[in-house]
Amino acid sequence: MDDEDNIYNRDARQSRTRHGQAIQLLQIDILRQSLPPGLESETSRDYVLPDRLQPLVRTYDRRHYGGWEGGSLPRDGEVFSFWGARYMIAPSSIPDGGRGLFIAQDLQVPPNSEVTLMCFCGPIYEWGPWHQLVRYILSMSTYGMCLNAASLSDRGITHAQGQRLYVDGRPYTQGNIAGLINSSRGRSARTNCTFVECENGHEPGYMSRDVPRYILVNATRSLRAGDELLANYGFRRPQRASPPLD
Repeated sequence: MDDEDNIYNRDARQSRTRHGQAIQLLQIDILRQSLPPGLESETSRDYVLPDRLQPLVRTYDRRHYGGWEGGSLPRDGEVFSFWGARYMIAPSSIPDGGRGLFIAQDLQVPPNSEVTLMCFCGPIYEWGPWHQLVRYILSMSTYGMCLNAASLSDRGITHAQGQRLYVDGRPYTQGNIAGLINSSRGRSARTNCTFVECENGHEPGYMSRDVPRYILVNATRSLRAGDELLANYGFRRPQRASPPLD
């Protein structure tokens, strides 16, 4: 074994040790902080939906929307793979942030580039049904995101409420892993992700062609194991170009 191999093996061992230490620290935080069960805390403030509004509720097919397909979301502290990378759910580093989503591996992002991590996914609602439902299902509002806010703004349409589309992005109800990403508002220096609006002019490996529009979460800088994913929820940009379907 030559010196180059020795250096590679040493660096690999150091990297594995650092990864393990980062994961262990997050798991210690889980033991230190008492977090309520995910689903119960997500829907605890909801009101009973009147029968007349029940037909407005859209069912969610995770196979089509790129969400978590393994049933219940992973337990706090469990390392899991999603869209080709490894993550962990643990107490957020943001004060009073509840749960956060942490990457459990190193991820290199080339300069002046971005790396797609996952989709912010869930059932899509038009403006009218959405605002009728969120009066009762408050968790929809908490985790909801306007699907086409940036593209409408890009077209100079700022007040056409009827054209807005909304994603019900609840993590534990809809399987939306990206819903666990906390806001970096007031901590812009820690922002490491961005939201990108996409029309389905191409098909990522985890999305269905049946979904006409979606939001991708992209890493904007390199991440190290143990980093919490943080995004500016006030900033979403439309995709500049997308290749046609084959």
